[in-house]
Amino acid sequence: APSNEFHQFSAVGGWRFSPTTKLVVNAAYARNTQNDSFLVNPQLPLGLPVDSLDGLVVTKSFNAKFSSRPFAGFNIDASYKYDDHDNRTAVHTYIFQDANEARAAAASAFNAVLGLAPNTLGSNINIYANRPYSKKLNQFDAAADYAIATGQVLKASYQYQQIERGCPGSWINCADAPKTREHSGLLEWRTSAIENLGTSLSYGYGHRTVNYDENAFLA
Repeated sequence: APSNEFHQFSAVGGWRFSPTTKLVVNAAYARNTQNDSFLVNPQLPLGLPVDSLDGLVVTKSFNAKFSSRPFAGFNIDASYKYDDHDNRTAVHTYIFQDANEARAAAASAFNAVLGLAPNTLGSNINIYANRPYSKKLNQFDAAADYAIATGQVLKASYQYQQIERGCPGSWINCADAPKTREHSGLLEWRTSAIENLGTSLSYGYGHRTVNYDENAFLA
């Protein structure tokens, strides 16, 4: 619980340019909905702004991978990935007391702000907006390996990744890191020239940049 529905349309296609070079792509579009009635807590002095969440998440994704072997012993791969998790659920303000708590005797200062009678809300009131979380990913990968000699392979790879997070339409951003960018790379040498013995030597590097939102905790 609660009940929900998920519908997705996807398509896949590929193109072989030559016996050693090909491109494969796939894309998808999906809708996820949830609209069951709320379970009502009796400690809701002003009731609910709506009877149900009426939640909607739209997901769009796209992937492409290119691979090639220009000549014997040399392989190249490159890929791109896009994934957009778009939460389009409407934002509403909910006013409630903690579960199983009665209204405090002291009045809330929010009564005057909200234009309510002086004793409508107690000092233990909570006022929040829901936060529909969305996330978008863009990622690019590239790799190549070359057989430099019998039983010896040199490999290099690179990845760029960008992730965006947030709660559009809510009171304030709910993600401490609304955007991150990362570059990473790997250089590796492998050998199995000696029977029953495999050896590798590698170096990896990564650098992540974060756009930090110091006010996100207020969500």
